[in-house]
Amino acid sequence: MRGPLQTQWLPAALLALALGAAGCVENDQSIVIVGNFSLDGNCEAPIAGGRIRPRGRLDIGLAANLNRGYYMVPRVQNLLPMSAGMVMGGMMGGQGMTPVEMNHVWLVGFEVDILPDPGQPITEHLVPGVPGLTRLNIPYAGGQITAMGGSTTGPVEVINPNAAALLLNSRAVRGGPSTLAEPYQTLTVRIRARTLRGGGIIFSNWLEFPIEICAFCLPTRPDQPGVSAYNPGSGSLFECPDAPVPQETLLSTCLPQQDEVVSCCLKDRSIVCGKQIPHKSSQS
Repeated sequence: MRGPLQTQWLPAALLALALGAAGCVENDQSIVIVGNFSLDGNCEAPIAGGRIRPRGRLDIGLAANLNRGYYMVPRVQNLLPMSAGMVMGGMMGGQGMTPVEMNHVWLVGFEVDILPDPGQPITEHLVPGVPGLTRLNIPYAGGQITAMGGSTTGPVEVINPNAAALLLNSRAVRGGPSTLAEPYQTLTVRIRARTLRGGGIIFSNWLEFPIEICAFCLPTRPDQPGVSAYNPGSGSLFECPDAPVPQETLLSTCLPQQDEVVSCCLKDRSIVCGKQIPHKSSQS
């Protein structure tokens, strides 16, 4: 279980083995991504259970300014059967053979492709297959996933802030909430897990996840909940209120740049959201 913004790096030796493994096995439905999950009330990935999120929304205005991309929370499950094997070397440094489970795997990374839907303004700016932009190879220290149904769930940044800034600067996305005349543009994130078993790599299935793209569509005004905080005159957000607002009127989320409406405003030329906005408690 990991928080949403923790960077996860593989130990050097394990990463080298993972990237240089000779044998690669395409998905045989033994390693599967079972879904994309929402973070829980503590802003952590659920160990088990949880709510599947079927689609997402990325606010590129917030993402570029907060330097945070879109995070998926995939759950990777190992459906391989138990398979005992033997290795040289006895227990406690003794001689002989030691029994080991051969079908436990290590989650060592994710591969991501970003595919904008055709015929949209963003399509010409997000060319598929560009390394580091629309094709990502992400090292990930997901730990061991045991055979016979073991799983792990954790956050992965599948659209990075550079892609968000590129789209924002291109002006290919209209600011503010969508309208009937101009709905949100969409793209599909394809993601698969890379696991290490013995000396070889096993890939999971590809999971396809649709994401709507908007610019400053999620923020609501802290002093007027439900009213868009987008300022079309400046192309950014309205300034924060002069006086602190009641805390109970603020909407906070784990990841303000995505999925949920959130209170945001401009303070000292920087965007602040949720409880970063000057506020007062109901008792004050």
